Amino acid sequence: MYADTLLARLIHVQDPAQPLAEYLVNRLEPMVRLENLNSSYEKIEDELLSFEKWLHEAWGTGFYQDLSDEDYDYALNLALKTAADIDANILLCDGLSLRELLVLKKKFGINVSYYAARAPAPTTTQNVSKQVFGNPNLKEAITGDKLIESKVWKGEVIEEITKPPRIGSQRGLIFFTQYPDTPFHGARSHRTTQVQDVSNVISQILSLIENLSQNIPLVVTGDHGYIYLGSNPQRFLWIPSRREERCGGEYGENGLKIDGINVAVGRYHANVGPNSNTFIAHGGVSLTESLVPVITIEKGVKS
Repeated sequence: MYADTLLARLIHVQDPAQPLAEYLVNRLEPMVRLENLNSSYEKIEDELLSFEKWLHEAWGTGFYQDLSDEDYDYALNLALKTAADIDANILLCDGLSLRELLVLKKKFGINVSYYAARAPAPTTTQNVSKQVFGNPNLKEAITGDKLIESKVWKGEVIEEITKPPRIGSQRGLIFFTQYPDTPFHGARSHRTTQVQDVSNVISQILSLIENLSQNIPLVVTGDHGYIYLGSNPQRFLWIPSRREERCGGEYGENGLKIDGINVAVGRYHANVGPNSNTFIAHGGVSLTESLVPVITIEKGVKS
C-alpha cells in the first residue's frame, strides 16, 4: 500500500517529521471539501489510521520513540522563534493537527507555509505548558506581558471565538483559543445529544484566523494534536482496543515510559465508548497527537 522507499527515507533522514508531513499533506489534501468537513475528516481519518498502522508494523516502537524525542524543537517553541523572525503574531490553538493544516491550505492556498514539529509527551495541555513555560496552567503562562525567546509578547485568551480581538497593525501578540479541543471534547450534551460537529468548529477557527491575519502575518500552532474519533469511536481505533486513558495506565508493548510516566502509543487505547461525549482523544504518542504543524499565514490572506 505504501512504498518501501518512503519507509527507508523516514528511517534514515535525520528528522522524519517534515518529510512525513509533506507526504501526508500531498496525499490527503485532495480529500478536503470545505463545504463538507464532516465527511472530509472521516475520509482523512480512515487514511491516517491505515497509514499509521503500516508505520507501526514496519517501524515498531522506534517510530513512537522518535516522535517523543526531546532533542527536537516543540511546536510551540518553533512557533515563537518563527514569529519573532518574521515579526508575526501567534495563534495557539488547544489541539491543532495535520487535519487543520490541510483545511488551511485548501482555504488560503499559496499564502500558507508550514513546518512539522512535535508535542512533548504526554500530549496534554498541562504537560506542554509545563515543558515550554515551566507553568502547567497555559492560560496563566501566556496572559499579559511575557519575555519569551528574547522577545516581549503580550498574551491574551480568546474566550469567545466568534468575537475576535481587533488588533489593527499591532505586533508581538500571542492569542490562545481552546478551539478545537473544548468543543470536540464536549461534542455531545449528557452523552446523547450531539451539540457540535466538525464543520461548525473548524469554520469558526477559519474565521478567527482570517480576522487575525488580515494585516499582520500570523503563525498558527497547537499545544498538541489528537486522534479523531468522531461519532463512532471504534471506527478509528485499532483492534483490539481498550477503554483506558492515554497516559498514566499500563500499556505493555504498546506503551512507552517518558519522564517516569507511562504513555500509550498508536491507536489501541482511548477512554471512549458508545456513550462518550468526546470526538477526540489525546495524551499519548501517535502520528496525529504528537506531530503538530507550525503554520504561517502570510499578510493579506483575507479571501
